[in-house]
Amino acid sequence: MKKLKKILLVYEKNNKTGLGHYKRISYLNTYLKKKFNTSVKEIKKSKKKDFLFNDIIIFDLNKYDTTFFKKNKLFNKSVSFDNFKNHVSKLNINVFEQNKNLSGIRYSGLKYAILPEMLKKIKISNTQKDFFFVSLGSKDTQNFLQKVVIKLKRKNYLFKIGSFIKKKKFMTNYVSQKKFYKEFANSSICIVNAGVTLTEGLFMNKLCIVLPQSNKEKKFANYLLKKDYILGVGLNTLNVDLKQRKKVVSKRVNKILANKADLRIIKLIKKFYNFY
Repeated sequence: MKKLKKILLVYEKNNKTGLGHYKRISYLNTYLKKKFNTSVKEIKKSKKKDFLFNDIIIFDLNKYDTTFFKKNKLFNKSVSFDNFKNHVSKLNINVFEQNKNLSGIRYSGLKYAILPEMLKKIKISNTQKDFFFVSLGSKDTQNFLQKVVIKLKRKNYLFKIGSFIKKKKFMTNYVSQKKFYKEFANSSICIVNAGVTLTEGLFMNKLCIVLPQSNKEKKFANYLLKKDYILGVGLNTLNVDLKQRKKVVSKRVNKILANKADLRIIKLIKKFYNFY
């Protein structure tokens, strides 16, 4: 029997970076473990022996430390996600290129957005009624949540909150993590930051209003707006005529996201790391 190649997936998770890196690595592992011998580890808990005893290490980090990668001799056996600062791995993959000046093997595009396997099986509502789903990640750095809720209540919109951020005054609108995707699927419009949840919303053909929480997110959101993939960027989107704006939003992005990013990534790994 052919011995399976060993892949270590390493993520970063803390109060500053949120859960995005962890979620993406978890989603990717769901697919990779069907073809390889995989393990998952948080960067702060990883050790040198972890890197030595695996054939490839896939990193999804907020910051890529050049010294760390050189010290552990990781260049030829590592894959990085969303590294826009330096060239520390043989291959880098991202959903949206933020730095076109970097050298190396770089693949980018919405077709590399990794979605949870269960999302592809969930029943998605196509209701025409304005029902909002609000999810701003695990850290609302710009304090958007309260402003969003005030605007939605003033306009008498129906809404649910799926964020990890909890505020007592809005508790009746919160949904549990167990019901997160069910409520998300039932909505017609989502209000999200420009992270993993945004790509999930686009895949489900939701009309998305994006509230960027960083300059990188803002750049990505403006790109999507220019392509007419989203309803709008910023809180002021709720002040415009949504009926008119809905008419120009393109649904073709769903087809791009449905093109099996997991298979594309596995193909790249096999190509550049001689995995056969």
